[in-house]
Amino acid sequence: MTATAPVPLETSQRILEAACALVVRDGYANLTLDAVAREANVSKGGLLYHFPSKRALLEGMVQHRCQQFEQDVQRHLQRETGRGRWLRAIIRASCEPKEIPLQEGAAIFAVLANDPELLELVRQHRRRFEERIEEDGLDPEQAALWSSTVVLSERFFAEIVAHPVPVDMRALRALKRSPLALDIYAWLTYRNSCLKQPVTIPWPALAAQFGSGYAEVRFFRRAFLVELHKVITVYSAVRLDVAEAGVTLKPSPPHVPRLR
Repeated sequence: MTATAPVPLETSQRILEAACALVVRDGYANLTLDAVAREANVSKGGLLYHFPSKRALLEGMVQHRCQQFEQDVQRHLQRETGRGRWLRAIIRASCEPKEIPLQEGAAIFAVLANDPELLELVRQHRRRFEERIEEDGLDPEQAALWSSTVVLSERFFAEIVAHPVPVDMRALRALKRSPLALDIYAWLTYRNSCLKQPVTIPWPALAAQFGSGYAEVRFFRRAFLVELHKVITVYSAVRLDVAEAGVTLKPSPPHVPRLR
């Protein structure tokens, strides 16, 4: 039996997944066509056949993720009837557990952060959903909820792009079932990216940051320590002390070493 070459869809999918993996592991600055070709194990000519330029590759990454979300919405839409079916399908697609690797979402965010013009592709998909919701028979105020947005100041956006804090996607996968554990992991990775000397954070301050839903600090502390143990399991290099007064963070190696 002779081997057959992968169909174009499989090849383009492999290239897009390789590009996402490369951005997460090595950073957006190292996303080159040569590097993606090596990562995807295809020739440079094979990559250019599907994506003639780096711009085309970036657009392909964003479009692919948008199309995946549209497919999720359509799947839920088949089970919905009556007024508001589009809005309910969109909410269900947004909230359901995803089989899509977490690294893909991180990579798409990095691409959009470094090339804001690509946001127009996302806006086009969003406008189509907004049109469907407006025709869905809902009260205009309810339909408008989907259009809510968060606008970042230029200074805050620039800080995010200029000083990213790398995280280990394996850790996120291991902790994904606990929002509090994810918050603690993100907090520790961020603090250790710039921590120069030990610092103690009192329990009331931690409760204000992470546990506003707890009636008393002691209840929050109990839950925090359970989730902290999970985080230390995946981020074993972190150095800290837990005491009656609070948690003392000590300078620790970042979970993901920065590229030199």
